[in-house]
Amino acid sequence: MSASTIYDLLAKRYPAPEWAFFTEVRNSTGYASKVRTADALAMSLWPSRGIHLHGFEVKVSRSDWRRELKEPEKAEDFARLCDFWWIVAPHGIVPVDELPQAWGLIEQRGKRLVRAREAYLREPEPLTRRRLAALLRATFNQRPGAKELEDARKQGVKDGEKLATSRSKRRLQAYEDLHKKVREFEKASGLYIEHGWALPELGRNLKAFLERGSKPIDALRDLQHRAEQINRDIVKQIELHEAFHEPTSSGEVSA
Repeated sequence: MSASTIYDLLAKRYPAPEWAFFTEVRNSTGYASKVRTADALAMSLWPSRGIHLHGFEVKVSRSDWRRELKEPEKAEDFARLCDFWWIVAPHGIVPVDELPQAWGLIEQRGKRLVRAREAYLREPEPLTRRRLAALLRATFNQRPGAKELEDARKQGVKDGEKLATSRSKRRLQAYEDLHKKVREFEKASGLYIEHGWALPELGRNLKAFLERGSKPIDALRDLQHRAEQINRDIVKQIELHEAFHEPTSSGEVSA
């Protein structure tokens, strides 16, 4: 089990904007005589839930944990600055009865982090300017670099193309299904939509025909009368058009 897996789970457990999460935070900037590093820190940012600083020490093996027990002052260098101090390890690595009294234990169990023992609320020491500078430097160091941003952009383009292709296929399939239904309707009815039928009028006529039920002959006669009326209107428009455009004796178009 790798520490990076636990870091990823911690980052998901303490997400922005509720939390500010940092990894590999040094105890000061510059070259201090005793450089200490906290595996991770998480600062709560919502006053309604308490503005607390949580510190984490990640252990992935029994030998790693035993070394920690031999030098507890290394962790205490950071723990005394935190409201809560946690050991984070895969299940079975750290027995609860081996923990110092104030420390809590978070266990990795599969893809989840579970609190095996609560950490005590401590009275942390104020952060010095050096400690604050180290925390801010960790913030800067964890900003994505140019390569990470470019990789994220490429992944975004790839995901967008995949989504667009999927939507295009669904829409094409919907069009083909509709086209098939229209052709089946035309074949069965003898009415071809692309031949110039007025679709709203056709729909109303078909509805009227179906609603008559037991009197289909009346519906057919109604359709015939409507068709004849449309035909008369067309003839009238043709006659008006021809009369308007009939040449006069002088070769001019009559007004």
